[in-house]
Amino acid sequence: MDKQHAVKLIRWVFGVILAVMLLSSMLFAVTPEGFGPAEIDVIWQELWKSGGQNGKAPPLDPLTEAEALKSITGRWVVEFGVMPDKINLSISTNHTVEVSGQKDGTAWKRSVPWKVMSDKLVFFLKEDSLPSFIFRSERHLYLFDPWSKTMKTEMIPEKLL
Repeated sequence: MDKQHAVKLIRWVFGVILAVMLLSSMLFAVTPEGFGPAEIDVIWQELWKSGGQNGKAPPLDPLTEAEALKSITGRWVVEFGVMPDKINLSISTNHTVEVSGQKDGTAWKRSVPWKVMSDKLVFFLKEDSLPSFIFRSERHLYLFDPWSKTMKTEMIPEKLL
């Protein structure tokens, strides 16, 4: 088998693994504890390959659990579409993140487990088929946003606006 066919086979295998993981997350309530860093890295890389920035994930700044607790809790402004949205993140030491905000004029709130893996804060909202990622790149915090052209939305502290 030549190198080109081997690469295609490896990509196909990872694609199948990602599809199985995504399907299982849709069928069952998924938590970060059900995934290790290797599985999260596969999901992360496959998501970036699927679009945005020529398939390359941005370089990540280191993120530890202590830093996540200190720097991510707060009120943030994010822009998922035309208008800015406000979200609140409350990260606790018992590995629960409370995420709340407004969507289409309706308030919502979710409390789910979180974990820092491979320099990313990872949590699964029950209604999403993909994990949510918060990461730091070039000293800025971003929320992974598959609908954005750059696949990331900068998180700006509300107090700065």
